[in-house]
Amino acid sequence: MNFKYFILLLISAIITSCAQQVPLTGGEKDEEAPKELESFPKNGSSNFNSDEIEIEFNEFIKTQNLNSQLIVSPLMETPPEVMVKNKKLIIKLKDTLSANTTYSLNFGNAIMDITENNPFPNYKYVFSTGDYVDSLSFSGTIINAKDLTPQEKIYVLLYNQFEDSVPLKEKPRYIAISDKDGNFNITNIAA
Repeated sequence: MNFKYFILLLISAIITSCAQQVPLTGGEKDEEAPKELESFPKNGSSNFNSDEIEIEFNEFIKTQNLNSQLIVSPLMETPPEVMVKNKKLIIKLKDTLSANTTYSLNFGNAIMDITENNPFPNYKYVFSTGDYVDSLSFSGTIINAKDLTPQEKIYVLLYNQFEDSVPLKEKPRYIAISDKDGNFNITNIAA
């Protein structure tokens, strides 16, 4: 009986001494931003008539600073409701959409993966309620006139009217915010 215990103890010692004990690393660091796999309705679609958009990514996502990052052009009276469910971004449109209009939902850097906080830079979802997606654009750089330094986080507003008092009377049709280099870009503008 003692011999059986001795053999069992010897086998246990051999098995545990064979394992190499090293700390777990968790694998390579994730440095890639999430990627869009598919969206429904499809990003860039025309004749859009849905009140909900689902965008699926290749990894679990979250949103950060969505209130300051999300820019919807043209402006909606009631902003869309944005939710995250695992690998999906769900957008519920709460406003009535105008006919024959191209809408752009620019998320800035608000969408990121949950493990390393890698942002999906300047993700944009575009759709049109008409037969085609508008494709004109306007871009530029905002600089301080006194010292010629680039100006960050300056709002650029485009209106359909040419009156001096229009910013007091109406909401802008298109909006952009300048980046750290003072650059801005407004896309999907109607003629």
